Amino acid sequence: MLKFARVLMVAAAVLLLAEAAYLLMHDRRNAPEQEPKVNIRQATAAAVGRSRDDMRRLRTVDERIVKYSLMRTVATGLEEPRGIALGSDGMLYVVGDRMMCIVDATSGELTRRLELLDEPTCVSVDAAGSIHVGYRRFIEVYTSQGVLHTRWEALGERSYLTSIATGGGHVLA
Repeated sequence: MLKFARVLMVAAAVLLLAEAAYLLMHDRRNAPEQEPKVNIRQATAAAVGRSRDDMRRLRTVDERIVKYSLMRTVATGLEEPRGIALGSDGMLYVVGDRMMCIVDATSGELTRRLELLDEPTCVSVDAAGSIHVGYRRFIEVYTSQGVLHTRWEALGERSYLTSIATGGGHVLA
């Protein structure tokens, strides 16, 4: 019986804390005797509206600190691009949807699409033009012509590559 009384006391304390938090959130000094009924649809719409307003404020950027701007968009046809890299040859390499798209960075023209064996997660191009495509557990290296050159097998059962970088003869993944 004593245990049941303690549970009731804890439950009452939790309810009091919840009511106090509610009153603080709504900045109300005196609680009404009877709470008004809440229209869930209206409350949800109001919350979504506030969320959109918050996002609009986050999108506003002081123009004095902007160093770059959008020049053009590039149509790759990928629904979920996962990685992007710019090669020294002026080509843009975009991976996703089991594809690698090679785009001329100056014209924006899609020059080549290569089908990949698995879902890529990242891409990098080294100074020699070799294309390193990272997957969840392994890396494939393609020649600058898009021919598979090497495959580095499983990096571990729990590995998950999210980015890859090349430089100075090293590959960082």
